[in-house]
Amino acid sequence: MRALTNLHYAAHKIEHDRFLTEVSDVVANFGEESMDGLARRVRDWIVSHITTFDRQLLTHGL
Repeated sequence: MRALTNLHYAAHKIEHDRFLTEVSDVVANFGEESMDGLARRVRDWIVSHITTFDRQLLTHGL
C-alpha cells in the first residue's frame, strides 16, 4: 500500500497497530478473557475491518 502511495495508508496502519496492541494486551493478561472471547473479538475485528477500511481500497482504488 505504501509503495502505491495509498491515501488511506496512514489510517489503515493505525487501525492494524491498534488491533495488534489490543490482542497483545489480551494475550499478556490471558485468563481474564476466555479463548472464546478472544476468538470472538478477533473475528469481529476482521469483519469490521474488511467492511470498512479494506472496502476503502476497493472504493478509492490503490
